[in-house]
Amino acid sequence: MNNKLTLHHLGRRLAYGLKSLGYYPSGTENIQDVTTLNVLNLLDHDSRRQPILRPLSDLTKPITHKGETFVPIEKLNELFGWQEVYLVNYVNSGLGWKIEQSFASTAIPFSNYYGAINKLLEWHFHLDEPEGTWVDVNTVDVSPYQ
Repeated sequence: MNNKLTLHHLGRRLAYGLKSLGYYPSGTENIQDVTTLNVLNLLDHDSRRQPILRPLSDLTKPITHKGETFVPIEKLNELFGWQEVYLVNYVNSGLGWKIEQSFASTAIPFSNYYGAINKLLEWHFHLDEPEGTWVDVNTVDVSPYQ
């Protein structure tokens, strides 16, 4: 498993105002915009600068993004709608196929996945960045995304 940030992880976030955290020699936090000019600095694996992201556990908590406060999971439902999905497991009984198990679940319809993922990127949620390569926004003195 690759435990390093790649351009795949960071490039898709550049349009959404990604911020990074580093420290001055005095130990004071230094937050900077990540741009096309400095994104490669974050890929330097000896870098002390890391992107600032929200953990997925924040999906169910109120967040403030660009002055608007909302619960992300509720906003995703509002924007894309949840749909009841029936999952069925068929087995061959020897006399033909029969339903072994059936249950209902809710999910974002497949046609809306792209939009939902883009919202998660816009709201700076951690998706598949390796652990230890990003900073939890909740640990920063002041959220740069408010």
